[in-house]
Amino acid sequence: MPPSAPSYGSNWIGPRTYPFRRRAGLPVGEDDAKRGTHGYDAGKKVNGRKRHLLVDTLGFIWALAVLAANIQDPQGARVLLEQVRGTLPRRKRIWADGIYAGSLVAWVLEHFGWVLDIVRRSDQVGGDS
Repeated sequence: MPPSAPSYGSNWIGPRTYPFRRRAGLPVGEDDAKRGTHGYDAGKKVNGRKRHLLVDTLGFIWALAVLAANIQDPQGARVLLEQVRGTLPRRKRIWADGIYAGSLVAWVLEHFGWVLDIVRRSDQVGGDS
């Protein structure tokens, strides 16, 4: 125990390692002082942030973009795909959710030379069955 430690027993554990946290009982990064951009997506009724992921068929993450919720999904996909420009030379085809349909299909073909296939939801397929 250092000489400057309080003399009330051996329970002294040292100085706080994260003095900037407001409440010491919370894990690091989970206090009420979240920083960064926030927004509101009225279509999805999401407040805060949205995450866009680029994964391969095995589920490995190739890129991640965390953006304000008020940025529309096709625009978020453009930000995400710009991160991997030049790093995936063998890529030929990308599958995306139906929300990414529209002008993004032509944009991906023009800027990357990739085919963007939109996977539509089938009403015949059950959720967890």
